[in-house]
Amino acid sequence: MITILFSFLMTTADAAEKLWLRHAELPAVASSLADAYGRPVKIDRGLCETFTIEAEGELSANETRRVLLSSLSAHLYNVIPRDGGYVILNARMASRDSHDVAPCRPQFADVVTWAFRDPMLAMQPTHLMRALTRDGTLHVAPGTDLIIISDEAETVQRLRRDLTKGGR
Repeated sequence: MITILFSFLMTTADAAEKLWLRHAELPAVASSLADAYGRPVKIDRGLCETFTIEAEGELSANETRRVLLSSLSAHLYNVIPRDGGYVILNARMASRDSHDVAPCRPQFADVVTWAFRDPMLAMQPTHLMRALTRDGTLHVAPGTDLIIISDEAETVQRLRRDLTKGGR
């Protein structure tokens, strides 16, 4: 079994309310995953969305990433707040025989395929990690499993300043 967790952090109550309302789109995400895998997908409601893909065999990380990139990009784009807030997408994968949850390690080329318009930064909750580099790779430090997806460049710049000072 592969479990993919999506958790969202909003900067404002208004953004949270808007994102909550947009959760109506998430069943379509589950449907897209089910169609792509040809296997059932379970979705747990709440601000932390859990998609459980029941698989006959193990799916490779590359296969999982490919399906996510092709199936989720448009849906996730639609739930990003448009009022200057930001979303933190926390994507993890867990194997059938292990309780350990390993973070996805996307390359920049994969992230671009998500078709989001604006800058992305790799980070942990309070520590800004290395951002995009000239070689086109999104570098993440060990243990990093969070990626900021922002709607506005100004928001990203503010987060960069806040996080380097140890803020949230």
